[in-house]
Amino acid sequence: MKTYTQEQLLRKFSKIPDVTQCEILENSLERYYALKSRNDSKLNRSHLLHSALLFSLEAHYHTLHLGSAKKHSKELTTLEEKFNMQIKVTLAAHKKKKVTKSSKQLGHYAPLVYRLVKEEHFSFPKVKAFLAKHHSFKVDHTLIARLYPNIKQKDEDLKYAVRQVKSDF
Repeated sequence: MKTYTQEQLLRKFSKIPDVTQCEILENSLERYYALKSRNDSKLNRSHLLHSALLFSLEAHYHTLHLGSAKKHSKELTTLEEKFNMQIKVTLAAHKKKKVTKSSKQLGHYAPLVYRLVKEEHFSFPKVKAFLAKHHSFKVDHTLIARLYPNIKQKDEDLKYAVRQVKSDF
């Protein structure tokens, strides 16, 4: 993260809109009271207020510029909205799941995996060995174990749909 000097922070503070300035000042007052309660070195009020303002300005600029490549990061007006947007962006990045090539290919062998586990009572390492030996497909048994509930659910849904179609006739 980039660090700013006091002069840079105060210069940038004078250039931002009034609404954002008010939010930063409110935040600095909250920080002032937090600093005041922890003031063991008996600093005077003006020094504490100045430090709180600098902390708030630095937090604002870190919030503002963290993710500045995003189009919407500079369009938002309030500091709180920017912070919430940041949280959403980081959570969305963590929630994206990578679909690996082996999991896609395992979907191709899903009926076989289901039959081996359910009917022939193979363990997941045995299923792995079977796929490697007879189908030249190498996959880790932990991936099979992780994807097996989805395979099982799809198979049960398919059986239910077939029963519904048969009962309609």
